[in-house]
Amino acid sequence: MHARLGVEFTERPDTLGKREPVREIRGFPLDVLAHFTRRRADLKAEYEVLVREYRAAHGRDPPLAAAHELAQQATLATRKGKKPPRAWAAMREDWRASLGEQFGPDGLARVLAVVPDRAGRSVSQRVRIADLDVPELAGRVVVAVQEQHATWTRWSVLAQVQRELRGVRFVDRTEQERAVESIVEASRGRPRCLAAPMNASRSTASCP
Repeated sequence: MHARLGVEFTERPDTLGKREPVREIRGFPLDVLAHFTRRRADLKAEYEVLVREYRAAHGRDPPLAAAHELAQQATLATRKGKKPPRAWAAMREDWRASLGEQFGPDGLARVLAVVPDRAGRSVSQRVRIADLDVPELAGRVVVAVQEQHATWTRWSVLAQVQRELRGVRFVDRTEQERAVESIVEASRGRPRCLAAPMNASRSTASCP
């Protein structure tokens, strides 16, 4: 979307400071986003109910593993059956109609306003792996993985590396893949960090 439309992604203001901020298109109207992501609102409300029930039963906030289970429970509780496949054009017309009904004739203009004019687009500086501080990024990845997981696999590290790099614009996909792999290997190779057998406990594989 960045290459095709020129839009930029940034952390959503209402998720800043959280463990994993949500990234959305910069400038996209939050009320429009909320209208078209009603499932997320339903899921969040259900999850908050489950957390309150957990606190009442245990007298404390749920630990990470329990929180994940509650999130999964909320996901299943709010999941509805999938609708039959529809034509892309028909879906666009429904979205346009819903936008106009909820936000009036200016609704579409507000959404389109986040897409820069082609003539006025500024191209973000593209980077290569040589521009990155791989050891520093690997250190951040290790800290984040160990804070979030008592056990881990290579895929835990890979997912965190991708989160660390999601705001970086690379010159091409090959350079991005090389950067990801380099940081994954650097993370796993840090002294006593992720050096124990996969699925080792945090006490077995810890950073100095």
